[in-house]
This record gives sequence, C-alpha cells and structure tokens, in this order.
Amino acid sequence: MLAPALALVLAASPPPPAASPRPAAPARLDVRTFTLPNGLTVVLAPDHRLPQVVVDTWFQVGSKDEAPGRTGFAHLFEHLMFMGTKRVPGNAFDVTMESGGGANNASTSEDRTNYYSWGPSALLPTLLWLDADRFQALGDAMTKEKLDVQRGVVRNERRQSYENTPYGRAELVIPEALFPESHPYHHPVIGSHQDLEAATLEDVKGFFATHYVPGNATLVVAGDFDPAAVRPMVEKLFGALATRPVPAPPVAAPVHLDREVRRIVMDEVELPRLVLAWHAPAAYAPGTAELDLLAAVLGDGPSSRLERRLVLDLRIAESVNVSLDARALGSVFRVEVTGTPGADLERVKRETLAVLADLAAKGPTDAELRRVKAEAEVHALETREHLQRRADKLNEYRFFLGEADAFDRDLARYIRATGAAVRDAARGLGEGRLDLRILPSRGVAGEITDTRPQDLPARAWVPPAPEIFRLSSGVEVRVVREPGTGLFAAHLIVPGGARAVPAEKAGLAPVLAKLLLSGAAGRSAPEFADAVRTLGADIDARATRSFLDVEVKGLSAKLGPTLDLFADALLRPNLAPADFDREAALALARVEARPDEPRLVAPLVAAAALYGQDDPRGRPVDGYARTVKTLTLADVKALAPRLLDPRGAVLVVAGDVDVAALRARLEALLAGWRPRGDALPPPPPPVTSAPGGRILLVDRPGAPQTMILAARPAASSDEAARAVREVVNVALGGSFTSRLNQNLREKHGYTYGARSAYATEGRQSTFYAMAAVQTEVTGAALVELRRELDALAAGGIDAAEARKAQETARHQLVLDVQTTAGLADRLAEAVLEGRPADALREEATALGAVDAARASADARSGPYRFDGLAVVLVGDRKAILPQLAKAGLPPPIAVDADGAPIPADRAAAR
Repeated sequence: MLAPALALVLAASPPPPAASPRPAAPARLDVRTFTLPNGLTVVLAPDHRLPQVVVDTWFQVGSKDEAPGRTGFAHLFEHLMFMGTKRVPGNAFDVTMESGGGANNASTSEDRTNYYSWGPSALLPTLLWLDADRFQALGDAMTKEKLDVQRGVVRNERRQSYENTPYGRAELVIPEALFPESHPYHHPVIGSHQDLEAATLEDVKGFFATHYVPGNATLVVAGDFDPAAVRPMVEKLFGALATRPVPAPPVAAPVHLDREVRRIVMDEVELPRLVLAWHAPAAYAPGTAELDLLAAVLGDGPSSRLERRLVLDLRIAESVNVSLDARALGSVFRVEVTGTPGADLERVKRETLAVLADLAAKGPTDAELRRVKAEAEVHALETREHLQRRADKLNEYRFFLGEADAFDRDLARYIRATGAAVRDAARGLGEGRLDLRILPSRGVAGEITDTRPQDLPARAWVPPAPEIFRLSSGVEVRVVREPGTGLFAAHLIVPGGARAVPAEKAGLAPVLAKLLLSGAAGRSAPEFADAVRTLGADIDARATRSFLDVEVKGLSAKLGPTLDLFADALLRPNLAPADFDREAALALARVEARPDEPRLVAPLVAAAALYGQDDPRGRPVDGYARTVKTLTLADVKALAPRLLDPRGAVLVVAGDVDVAALRARLEALLAGWRPRGDALPPPPPPVTSAPGGRILLVDRPGAPQTMILAARPAASSDEAARAVREVVNVALGGSFTSRLNQNLREKHGYTYGARSAYATEGRQSTFYAMAAVQTEVTGAALVELRRELDALAAGGIDAAEARKAQETARHQLVLDVQTTAGLADRLAEAVLEGRPADALREEATALGAVDAARASADARSGPYRFDGLAVVLVGDRKAILPQLAKAGLPPPIAVDADGAPIPADRAAAR
C-alpha cells in the first residue's frame, strides 16, 4: 500500500500515442583495405560526421608470444613504445600529440597489443608520422634508463590493479589454474615481478626486432579524412619500414579440463566471491555467439536468471557477472558471483549450477532470447557509432575474421541464433571447470622525415544547441537530434538527492533510486527488468548529493514503449516490502565493503574534512552503516514525494528522435506528475575555504600501495572562467603529459598514474590531486606532489603548455559527444553543474578563447598551493609514519574509513 501523499504523485498515466516508425538502418561503412609491399595491412574508414580521426594499430603479439622467464614482456613493451626516439625524444610523442588536441593509449591482451591515438582531423598527418617513426626507430633509441622507469611503472600497475584491488589477486591465479604450464595462456598478461626485474636491454631490443615488423601489424585509420589524400601519406610514411620476417604465431591444442579444479585465494575483502570458469571455443568460432547470448541470459541485469535467483530471490549474492573472454587459442566462459556477507559459497555454487542445468535442459524462453538479441543489436550500433571503438573493432575483425568491415556478419551470428543452440551452449559447460573462491582474509619505398608534417586545415565545429520546451507538469525538456544513429538516450535530473534526506537517514536516496528499478506498475522486479531488456533498452537511476538522475536509453525504433516503462519507474514504482528489504541489505553490504577500496575511502575522508559530516557535501551519498541500518520502507515512502518532485526537473534527450512526437508522448506520460508539499530550500552557499595543511591517515596494515588524495573546496564559475580553470587543470593533472603524471609516473616510476580534477555539483566545486603510489615511496611521492603544486602556484604555466592543454580540452569535448549516450551524459552534466542549456556551445567557444596569460594568472591565484590542501593517505601507517617525518611533513591525524578521528592511543595500538 502506498502512502497517501505518494499515491497522489504516482497517478496512472493516460494511454500513449502510437509509436513512431522505425528509423532506417545505419548505412554500411566505407571501408577500404590494402597491403603495402612490406606486408603492412592498412584499413581506411572515412566518416565525416565530426572533425575527429582515430589511428588504431594492432600488432599480433601478446602475452602468449612471450618466452619462458620473460612473462609480462608484451605489456612492458606497450609502455616502452611511448618512451621516445631520435626524431621525437623523451616525452615529445605525447606532448606533440596533446599540443594539437590529440591523445593516445594502448592495451595488451593474451593475443595482441594495440596502440591507438585520436584527435582533431587536422592532426592526422602528425598522428601517422608519430606512429611510423616509433615503428621504425624505437628499438635503436631504447636505453636502460627508459627500461628501468617503465619497469617500475608496470610493477606499480601490477600492485594497483591486482595486489591492492579487491579480488585482483584472483586474476593472477586463473590463468595458471585453467591452462597447463606449456600453454601460452598459462601466465597473466601483467607478468611476474621476478620476470620484469630480469628483463635486460638486449631482451627488449630483441623483442621489438622480432615482433614489431610490418607483416605482423594492421593499421586502421578512421574518421574525417579524404582517402585519396591519406593513402599516399600512409604509403610514404609506412612504406619506409623495412620488410622483415613475420614471426610464427604460437600454436596450442584446445584445452579441456576433464575434472573440476579448485583454488582458494585469501584477499583483503569483506564479501566472498565464487568464480566458475570453463574452456570454450576460440574467438568467433561456431558456438561463441551462443555463449555470449547464454552469458546475457544468465547474468545481464535484474531479469537475468542468476541475478534473479541469487540476488533477488535468495539474497545470497550481492552481484553477478557472466562473460565470454574470447581469445585466439581458446576462450574462457566465466561466471562470477559476489556473495552477501557470510554467504555460503557452496550454496551459491549449488544454486548457480542448478540455474545452468535448467537452461541446459530447457533452453531460454522466447522472451529471454528476444531480450538478449535486442541487447546485441544495441551493442553493435553503439560500437559502430563510437569512432575509437569502431576503429578497434575493424582491427579485431581483421585479426580474427580476415576482413575489417564485418559488423553485419558479426551481428548476424547473434540474430540467427536459436534457443536450441543457446541451450546446447549451456550443455557444453560440464564438470571440467575451475572453481575459484576468493575469501576475506582480514585482515612502398618512402621515407620518414625528421620534421613533423604540417597539420591539415582545421574544420570548424560547433556543438549542437538543444531545442527546448516545457511540459504542463513544469518539466523543462532539452533535445538534441542525432538523425541516423538508430539510438536515443535521456536523463531526467530532479533536484534533491541526498541533500533532501535527514542526516540520520543518510543512504536513503540511493535506496530509493534502486527501488525505482525494482518493479513498477504492478510488474515485479524481474518482470520489469525483462520488459526493459526485451526492448534493447536500459533504465537506471542514481542519487547524487543534490539530485536524482534517472537515465533511459535504447533503440529509437522502440522509443515509445521504452518511455512508457521509464514513466512507470518514475511515477509508479511498486515500493514493495520484499524489494526494499533486498535493496537495503545490498546497500548495507556495499557500505560495509567500502573500506576495502582505497579509491572510495580517500574522497569520502577528504569530503568529511572539507565540509564536515553535518553537511550533505561532507558525508557519503550511500550513507554509513549506522544510518543505513535504520532505514525503513516507511522512510522511503515518506520522503519519496520530496525526492520525486517535478519542480526544477530537467529532461535532456539526445538521439534519433522526432521532437514533435517526443513532446506529445512525454506530455501524455508525465501530465499527472505534480508537486506535493513544500519545495526544497535552496542549496547552501558554496564553501570556498576550509582548514588546510592537514594530513589525514587511514590505516591499511600491509597495503602494498598508499592512496594519496589532496583536496580543497572552490566555488563554481561561469563558462569563461570554467574554461580557463579546465586548461590549467589539464596542464597540471588532466592528461598523460601533465606535470603530475610526468613527475610521479614517467620520471620516478612511483605510480601507475597521477591526475587532478575538479568535481562540480550545483554551485560547489572541489579540486582534487591524486595518485596511488607504492608504499615505500609515500613520503618521496608527497614531496614531489608538493613540488609540482607549489611550482604551479608560484610560476603559472607558459604559453606552449597552455596551448597544449587548450587543444586537449577542446578535442575532449568532441570525444565526449561522439555517441548518443555520451552527448546525453554531457547535457545532463550541464544540468547537474547548474550551467546553461547551451553550455556545450558556450564551453567550446570559451575554450577556443582561453588566453595563455589569463591561464597562467589563474594558476598562480588558484587553489593549488600545497599548504592549503587537506591531504588524505590510505595505506600502511607503520610504513608511512617514518617517511613523513623524514620528509619534514607534519604528523598525520588518524581517521577511520568514514573520516572520523581516531584517538591517538587507539591509533598507535593499531
């Protein structure tokens, strides 16, 4: 039974108008493939929608190609590829790219290493020149000093991603347990510390000479360019690469476990986790599409079978993830279940296998099959739409299927899959599997010139401005049309969020957000989730400190019925007792597990220090264990009208939509949404200063890393000032070549990455600088952090640095809006930050007008001085204290994972 006030708000909607016709299917890609005489395969894929380009190169070398005793080499070399050549020395590779608004990254898997760069289309000649240069000359320019720096960075990455991350250690065990010692997949991609330390300069140069050869690579160029102009450019630059023998790829017979293999890993976690893994056919082999669909039926969303059984019904699991890890020499099908506190993993396993056995006996239902096929279609469209993902997919198809443009061929595998074939895929998962348990322990001839080529003419681009109208309910709607995508995405931003919740009920807002998705209009949680997924759609909700954000996205062809379900979630949630009990228990489990994750703890402690726990800005949106334990369904029903009040609400929509039809549909669906009770008081004024110069320490005994986070409050600013601030932040810590990252990562090898950022909500901004460093260099890293911050505050930035940061920030805006979902996210971000409706257009204009002198002045007057920052350390207290004393830093204040001070005698005894 709904509370009377809530019942008036959640009135039934009138019948919706007829659905709009289905948009035309996306046009086939323009893809042109050719091979240079030296063996390099080139794929050109022009697309003139936005002024951006991507260069994506795959080398057919991964961890499977490593020699015994040299594990981690492929990934180590991924890092070394950015260390400079004679033509482009030091960090000039990144600086040159970022100076033109570009950026780059790379990744390594068992099968391949890929390097990808992106930027404005005018920068394409430079991107190609840089890649061709290092392809040709990196081996000759390699030194022991470069090797030592990146060896330290990679070892830090292992610590950060595997050894100091909850459940990360399991990823080091799975390859060894699934594959025999002689198999190329027996060791993890990251490698071992011992093998990384043993690597010599001769090893590195030999690895490059063997594997980085033209015939072992494919180059994809995608985006806004003229193929007739770019092909000769590619032929000249990459044709200069010498023809060298192509290494023979490793081979291995298919692996099948004939029995169950069991492993147990003890880790610093609160919640136990079960991983079941089976061998599967190689990537794109017959049956792999069916395994992908099986994974979705089992574990994709609340309507999936395992989540419904383990999370919703039995409440013995906190989360479920099922996936197919596709590889060239044999894939891995993986079921991962994170239990609730104290869960019996044997029962979790028994129930998991029972669900799998039922699928193997009966197959999926017709509704399930429709749902997962719709999701596959959405995923395919989203991948085609995003230029970086598209370019990488072209390379993936070329690698596995022998042709680059295989989007239709790939999707057809999923569309033609039958329920019987999915059933047979389930039957193939037998007794031969890995049972891994993670338990809490707690504790053409051419040339490459020496001169960078000239950029192409820059193409002017103006971000779209939304069409704006207001519904009779008072909701403002902002729409940006993206014809031809076949997709739409929207966010409804409602003022309130955690700010509207009493301090003693902290954590209620996110529970309500979850309950909006836990069944609506009489449909149970699984039924509602199934209805959404069957449409290929997704509806989500989250609470922030000042807002409730309800998101919906899906296929434009099914916009009408998707919005119907969206309105049901917003206006007619069931708020059933069983759903509340489940979501409250899961919320409590997440809060109790929060201390396990330093990257969550540090910002919460900083917020408490800056704003105080009596202020909504100073306490976690998810609340504390003590407050979440007190939540009741009556609390939810009493506060729901305040958290779901249309006053001040804004709906942003992006995608392939007809605005008139959309307006009519929304008017019909939301006409009954009316205010109830008093309006929220205005948010408190921004805090612009807070006690600084303090170091706060959260003890994690034995932690291999220390999470460092420095913070200071700041007021929000207008678009011009915001653009200046963004340029300064990019120079400090917002790009790979930023000062913090170049010092802490590239110069000293203390960390896998260091960065800075402004987080803004409403009128309140907070500046952060952060890095996770190895424990033994905590003091030294803090000294370097202080050095960089104080240098910026004293000396500002020069014109070249400001220009580079400006171009990086300008192109980041293009990257953010290249997809329908990304555009909707940026439109929603503007609402959350209290910016105008045409904020994207104003931002582009303001970034283009940033003056280097003003940026330097802002750096000198901004919130960057180290002595005014609150510094949070999350790490091993006993190891950190002597380092702080040696560095001349003040003794830290001991606090717990919520930011509450710990008495000195208790802290010393820990």
